[in-house]
Amino acid sequence: MRRFSEIEASWNRDIDITDKVAAELGQKGEEAVINFFRSISPRIEIRKSSSKEDAGRDATFSPKTIDSVVYIDGEPGLAPQISVSKNPKVRKEKFEQLKNRPFLRLDEMRNTDTAIPAGVILLEQEDIEKGRPVDKQILQDTLNSLRFDLTQTKNPKEIDKVKKTIALFENIQSNFDQKKRASPSITN
Repeated sequence: MRRFSEIEASWNRDIDITDKVAAELGQKGEEAVINFFRSISPRIEIRKSSSKEDAGRDATFSPKTIDSVVYIDGEPGLAPQISVSKNPKVRKEKFEQLKNRPFLRLDEMRNTDTAIPAGVILLEQEDIEKGRPVDKQILQDTLNSLRFDLTQTKNPKEIDKVKKTIALFENIQSNFDQKKRASPSITN
């Protein structure tokens, strides 16, 4: 019979392995999003968030917890959170954060800059594990987040910024859809 300390040590190793796998999947998900945004338009650039911006569960920075910053024409334009978690509680938490803070201001921004919309991009863990394409999901979640953000503000500058960003991503989506239709399908 194993002693409790041996069982506890085994359980802690299992948690460490699970946390490591989750961290690796999260990293792969973030890389997929970054690669997607880098490839869709010369007007768009992206960077990973700073450690201060992605403070995790640290209460000091939780209102600004983001995973990346998307720049449009050289200006901050979108701050998405990215998750591959299957856990419904985690997914709900991401939406709650978006609901509570649909716009934010980065430290790099001036006081006169218009706050940028936040976003949530939820990728399916199985898609990341198996290396399946996630471009369509990234684009759809980006547009859904922006449309939600639009309903959460009465600030004319934020409304204008979000409308222009939605138009850009709808154009990208249209081009994306046209390319998919134009590519030959493989049949057996």
